Amino acid sequence: MPSLKISIYLSQKIKILSFIGIVLVIYIHSYNINKDVATPPISSLGFVNAYVQNFIANGLCRTAVPLFFLFSGFLFFLKYDFTLEGVLSKYKSRVKSLVYPYILWSFWGILVFYILQQLPYVKHFFTGHHIADYNISQLLFILFLDPFTYPLWFIRDLIFIVAATPLIYLLLKNKWVSMVFVAAVFGLWFFDVRFIAVRKDIEAVFYFVFGAFCAMDRRLDNISFKKYGTVAVFGWVLICTLYTFFNVTQKDSIILNLILLKSDMILGLISIWYLYDCVFQKKNIQDVQESKVFKWSNFTFFIFLFHEPLLTILKKVSFAVAGKSGMAALAIYLFLPLFILVASLIVGTFLNKNLPKLYAFAVGGRSAS
Repeated sequence: MPSLKISIYLSQKIKILSFIGIVLVIYIHSYNINKDVATPPISSLGFVNAYVQNFIANGLCRTAVPLFFLFSGFLFFLKYDFTLEGVLSKYKSRVKSLVYPYILWSFWGILVFYILQQLPYVKHFFTGHHIADYNISQLLFILFLDPFTYPLWFIRDLIFIVAATPLIYLLLKNKWVSMVFVAAVFGLWFFDVRFIAVRKDIEAVFYFVFGAFCAMDRRLDNISFKKYGTVAVFGWVLICTLYTFFNVTQKDSIILNLILLKSDMILGLISIWYLYDCVFQKKNIQDVQESKVFKWSNFTFFIFLFHEPLLTILKKVSFAVAGKSGMAALAIYLFLPLFILVASLIVGTFLNKNLPKLYAFAVGGRSAS
């Protein structure tokens, strides 16, 4: 397959949207409502808290994971050489960019939780199993397959999918076969068929495959939603509103819930693609390059790796200090992600400047400049 080039505009779009995606991910993980708590009265602050958190975390932000897998598939197949040498070269690069960071940060999560569980004034926050009680086989299972730092599931599943990329390439190589394959995977995703090896059902597979489909002799450069973008945004917000209301009031059905969730993801992708064009399309490429958000986007992968277990720890501390009222829960949900984001950027900038080799290894060789 010939190497395809993308425009500077699309390159910048992927980079900035990835940064926006990680902000959305932090807000998903900042969700702090106990699922076992009964539905609060609609007139209460508890309902406002539940509604706002669900609308953001389980509505607007659900576009983030599909976005990351779509970009992963697109960038992987943008320069894919289906020869033994080419495939091995791709595998080698992904060992550096995915496997090494996965193991390093999985180990870091185990170490952090182990230390905290030994501290007298902190260990009462950890009511689950203690790492000190785990045997070697359990520790290895956690390190490689079920990390304490739970967001690492994304990298783990991506590693599994990357291992299958030669098969994906063969299924996408022919125009008609590729259309049948993508349609079949879409159907499996939409109806929520689950796979043992892929924790997030088939969501990861579908969006990676769709990204690969867009890369192979096709271009995302030409995708525009100018005509229907406004309608898509309105539909996205409406669906998020309905999905949230049914979720919070517990009046949803399994089928309705599924349709709304999948529609949320699809319209969300269309909407953020369109909204990016509305903001950046008329801007000079150099101006975008020098913007704050573009510079912050250099640290997207570090933010992804660094925000947990820090976020979980600070959530526990915040509730211990502020109490567990609806107002406190909502304030923690809205403002803690911003603190985590700023802290991650500060730490990432410091490490990149003062310990560049360590930073480069920790993020799989990704450049922060």
